[in-house]
Amino acid sequence: MISPRGCAHFELRFLRAVAAARSSSHSMLADLQNLSRIAETEEATARQEFIAARTRSVGLEKLQARHDAEVFTADLRAEQSALDEIASTVWHREEQEVRS
Repeated sequence: MISPRGCAHFELRFLRAVAAARSSSHSMLADLQNLSRIAETEEATARQEFIAARTRSVGLEKLQARHDAEVFTADLRAEQSALDEIASTVWHREEQEVRS
């Protein structure tokens, strides 16, 4: 049979174990909360960096599109000049043949 003194000793050990578990749980919760804050800060920083990079890339994409349009326009002008030169040469040749 357990003596009253043995029962009190058991209760004391049980209460200490419960207190230790509670303290440990509290500590783990605080660690998790700190990790959560760190993760949120890192996420906010990453989001800001992404937005800045996306803003730069959009500017570069617009610059590329403008450049492509200018190159295309220059190519069309060169082609039109060549066609005009060919047409002019043919016209002058035909004019000279008619006059001859």
